[in-house]
Amino acid sequence: DWREYMENYSNNWQEAEPADPDDERRQTVENTLTRKTSLEDHLMWQLRLSSLSDGDQRIGATIIYNLNDDGYLETPLAELAAQLEVPEAEVERVLKRVQQLDPPGAVARDLRECLLLQLKNFGMEESLAARVVNKHLDLLEKHRYNEIAKLLGVSVEAINQAQKIVSLLEP
Repeated sequence: DWREYMENYSNNWQEAEPADPDDERRQTVENTLTRKTSLEDHLMWQLRLSSLSDGDQRIGATIIYNLNDDGYLETPLAELAAQLEVPEAEVERVLKRVQQLDPPGAVARDLRECLLLQLKNFGMEESLAARVVNKHLDLLEKHRYNEIAKLLGVSVEAINQAQKIVSLLEP
């Protein structure tokens, strides 16, 4: 309420009222700012809101806590399964669910999987861009569009369009 604010925090220097002792105890705006949410925090928040069982949430949390700074899962699933004392297939199943959380592409095991997860999120899992990423990411990185076009039996123009789509994704 502005009226209340102006009455309580008047800047009128001519009034010469003594300073309110509470003013010193009031927090400044800088002291009320919160820290930025980390990827780990964001994923854990979504995991807790999910419909996964407690056991699956435990597996999901272990997956999330094993992400590197870029959001990739470098720890082999067999190692996570041994640590959790569950079958590797169970970790793989939960990984697929955790990979559906926001942001798309997080919790991938490599760049290829990261890009494919994002394309799937956009409903483009069957697109030429997905085929290029899945089969010819190495050639795409080297800008060898003619070679990719020959291998996939499409025009270079189509590969250029696929490349533009891939370039919009977040690695």
